[in-house]
Amino acid sequence: MTTKPPLIPSSASSASSLAKHEELANKVAQEAPQPDRVQPVAHANEGKNIDEVTSPERAAQDTSEQNGTAKHDWQLLCGPMLKYSRLSKDNTRWHGSVLIVLRAPSDSAARHPDEPSCSMDGPDSQTKPVHLFTELDRVYWRIDLETALGEEEREVHYSVILAGQHQQDKIERSFWVPKIGQTFRVMFFSCNGFVPGAEKQVNGLALWNDVLRLHEKSPLHVMIGGGDQIYSDGVTEPHAPLQPWAQELSPRKRSKIPFPVELRDKVDEWYFQHHCDWFNASPFREANAQIPQINIWDDHDIIDGFGTYRDSWQRAPVFMGIGEIAWKYMSLFQQHLPPSTTTNQLTYDPSSFNPTPSLPTSSGPGTTEKETVPTSQPRDPDTQQNGTAQHGEQNGHANHEKPHRSDGTEEEVELDPSFVRHPQQGPYIQHRGLSICTSLGEGVLFYGLDCRTDRTRHRICYADTYQIMFDRLEKEIIPGKTKHVLLLLGVPVAYPRLVWAETLMTSKLVMAPLRLLHKLFGFGGGLFNDFDGKVELLDDLEDHWAAAVHKAERNHLVQRLQTLSYSKQVRITILSGDVHLAAIGRFFTKAKFNVPQEKDHRYIVNVISSAITNAPPPEAVGDVLNTRNKLHRLDHHTAENLMDIFEEGVDGSKRRVNKTCYTARNYCVITRADPSTGPDATTAEEIGDNPANQDVNEKRTPKSPLGKIMGKDKHDGNLPKSAVEKGEISGGTGTIAKEVKGAQVGHDASALAPATGTKAVDALNISLRLEVDPKSPEGKTKAYGFSIPRLER
Repeated sequence: MTTKPPLIPSSASSASSLAKHEELANKVAQEAPQPDRVQPVAHANEGKNIDEVTSPERAAQDTSEQNGTAKHDWQLLCGPMLKYSRLSKDNTRWHGSVLIVLRAPSDSAARHPDEPSCSMDGPDSQTKPVHLFTELDRVYWRIDLETALGEEEREVHYSVILAGQHQQDKIERSFWVPKIGQTFRVMFFSCNGFVPGAEKQVNGLALWNDVLRLHEKSPLHVMIGGGDQIYSDGVTEPHAPLQPWAQELSPRKRSKIPFPVELRDKVDEWYFQHHCDWFNASPFREANAQIPQINIWDDHDIIDGFGTYRDSWQRAPVFMGIGEIAWKYMSLFQQHLPPSTTTNQLTYDPSSFNPTPSLPTSSGPGTTEKETVPTSQPRDPDTQQNGTAQHGEQNGHANHEKPHRSDGTEEEVELDPSFVRHPQQGPYIQHRGLSICTSLGEGVLFYGLDCRTDRTRHRICYADTYQIMFDRLEKEIIPGKTKHVLLLLGVPVAYPRLVWAETLMTSKLVMAPLRLLHKLFGFGGGLFNDFDGKVELLDDLEDHWAAAVHKAERNHLVQRLQTLSYSKQVRITILSGDVHLAAIGRFFTKAKFNVPQEKDHRYIVNVISSAITNAPPPEAVGDVLNTRNKLHRLDHHTAENLMDIFEEGVDGSKRRVNKTCYTARNYCVITRADPSTGPDATTAEEIGDNPANQDVNEKRTPKSPLGKIMGKDKHDGNLPKSAVEKGEISGGTGTIAKEVKGAQVGHDASALAPATGTKAVDALNISLRLEVDPKSPEGKTKAYGFSIPRLER
């Protein structure tokens, strides 16, 4: 029997109002639909159809009988899912893991699960099953993998046999590891899911078919998930447990509803079912089993906009509970880590599997008292003493917030050295954030910064989080050997400003009448979100680094990155997603200083690749962003803008106006130009098929209405020469690697796109692969490429 967690009354709440809210919460819990039980999947490499995953009315097909698994045996609920961790210190051994989620045949088997049998081929390979977590009849196993690298890159075969099953029932998969001294072939993606309704606009997970074709021809060593690996927004949709809660019209009432055990359990069950369904969906499931992942989460992994709503709403009991449940499943499914032992004031007793109330705290989901939030500014050396930021002021801004530090008692589990645990727990996620720092082979270091756990409307990361990142990078970068740092920041940093839109959506003069009409008559229902009642797009705008509220934090971060680049002589490149389009932003030294690109430590490219699955916005959105692509001033020395890279459309037509923002589903491939492979080395842009028509049809005009209007200028779609002189566009005569010869414009070399598909020593080749036909199940893509040179003295 379950017990309700104690409510913690606040001085502002009367006993009657608390009773009323509790009564409403119990009503919501009773009306909440019970999610379907997760069904097993076949051991064969056959996932679920995407329609079974995106349609809440359809239960997943029980395929356990297909592989001879009886109901009384251990059943595979999800997996296998690969994760890359690190290389050994001498770069000769590969470390990673594989996750499987099983259903136990009995309660006793769940309490004392038998280890699965694991094997992996190759010299001196090792496997080690680790029991991560048991809840109800679900058992999570992480199998640690370790293998030696050799003189050639190699396909590694691994197999898993569940307890009590026979050799013929084993799960068999394979992945590729690089050779000693080789840089990984990297695939980067983001936004791997659907907002409600988006699945009707595109053909499911089709781009993963293209990824698998590419992997078969030129194997990928790792794929980096830049956030939103799964979309959990559907928890408030019809047939989901939070639909009754979301239907309550008043955000004030919703924010005060408690999170009773019955509702919490239904939401938890929904998240578990959704994770199993999504990670089992083909062809994403096949990619998970063959290409090791590195993942950093973002808001949709939790729920849309989490962290960017007003503080009082973020501390709503249900919202805090959602964050806790999402952390639990992110830890298990994406990081292969056990979750914290506490979940929304409930402790899971492993001997009974029943949640019981934990001791009340002074600040938690059941209280309306505001918790103090630490400063939002990155550390500045000028405002530190003895390595610690002063509490009085930071970066010239008064700090009225007290630091909130985790006591660490629930988080100090043994972590792989690639994990970087944040010093402080988040304000709305009651855990310390989890970033990742690891080698991607010869000359390339990766750092994935968790920008969601620390986030509020007014801050992206704590000052301590930035400091621990720079401390780790200082330690890991090897002068003379590390040529590139790939820094993952989920949301773009070099991106057009939309301050005018923020101003409009926060204007009381404009929005107050619309809000009144919405309240009285339901007018403009889609204009306001279902949570705190703000304008629907405002949380997306405030999520951006370029938003007015985050501008100082953003600029300071970029300046520190430039300093690191200069002091360590390393090229820094930022990876971002989130915005559902493809673009390339960049920072660079202003033209008047005449700094060549290869020697410009301020030259930081922001690769923006999104979304691999979610539907793109209309073309007009890209056109609007293109009109906002001005030459912005970061500081006295640094300018920024978007790069002209999309000279052609995916159908071969010439793009006369918008060459910076392409609204199509996409992903990115990153390789390093390695002179040791010889003059015939394959560049990122040449990997795989490129089915799109390469012939330029100059008679075509832009398709979107805004594009048609903007295209009718005296330059016939070409920017005037003065724009080139000011560094507002890049040089080059095309977009495909095999065609572009790296045209240079002498006015401002630092602002230009470098030679594309180059084999210059240590350059990074970047290939954005854009979907040709969003309705085709094949998911064929067209490649747009350029190169990022190493930093020279």
